Amino acid sequence: MKVTHKSLRTSLDQTLLRNQAFETEKGDRIRTQVMNTLRKEFQHWCPEGQLLPIGSYRLGIHSPDSDIDLLCLSPADYSRESFQEVFFVQLSLVPDVSYCYGIFSAKVPIIKLIYQGVKVDLQFASTSQDLKAINTAELEEATLLGINAYRNTEYILGVIPNLENFKVLARTVRLWARQRNLYSGLSGCLG
Repeated sequence: MKVTHKSLRTSLDQTLLRNQAFETEKGDRIRTQVMNTLRKEFQHWCPEGQLLPIGSYRLGIHSPDSDIDLLCLSPADYSRESFQEVFFVQLSLVPDVSYCYGIFSAKVPIIKLIYQGVKVDLQFASTSQDLKAINTAELEEATLLGINAYRNTEYILGVIPNLENFKVLARTVRLWARQRNLYSGLSGCLG
């Protein structure tokens, strides 16, 4: 039997579907609601701020068990301390938030929460500079890492010649790694 590109792709798609590597339409609607609510909450705390998706959600390769990674980008006059104290408390009071925990001593401090059953990781970056022309030497490490996560995601989207093939490959690698308990930063699997 001759294996063609089309038959291989069909087989991969079937394997990915069978292993629930794609978010459902209902799941995507819930994720959109989560994003909209968190964007409103962030802009209530920081009206000039932006909530930027990064990682698998921005790349469009998330699955039902994936979290949403977000970068909370604010002007320079908003501090990390205020994000960790004021905005964190604000988020913990949002109806339907069933879990809200700050990991503020990490290299990249984050707020982890579960909203409407969806896991969300929020990073914070504060800068007065344009993200495309940013002077990285002037940034604290946590801000730099958050901004780099956003810029790397956007770079991938800009250089991939065939986004659909990339998505199938990325989902396949993730599925392979998960089935072998290798899919986590702790196991050495890079996002």
